[in-house]
Amino acid sequence: MALPTDAMDALMTIAALTYDDLAEITDILTRLFSAEGQGLDLNQQRGAAQGEVATLRGVLEFERERTREQSKRGDHWYRAATATPPGLFAKLRRAFG
Repeated sequence: MALPTDAMDALMTIAALTYDDLAEITDILTRLFSAEGQGLDLNQQRGAAQGEVATLRGVLEFERERTREQSKRGDHWYRAATATPPGLFAKLRRAFG
């Protein structure tokens, strides 16, 4: 029967571990779990950042559409905010002409 022999070999290997071996294994497992936790934290931060990017894209698209609609309607305040002040080109020509 191979099973009891394999089980005995496994027990002998475990029994042969020293305190230093167990301490090293514990340290490795602790660092592994810590790294796993950091990976989870980074994934959560990435998810939050992706949500913020999606929100900002939505706001930007809303503002673009609102601006397009205002320009199509000929909104006085939109035209006033984006218009060149009267006489500016004439003043520039005189100054540099």
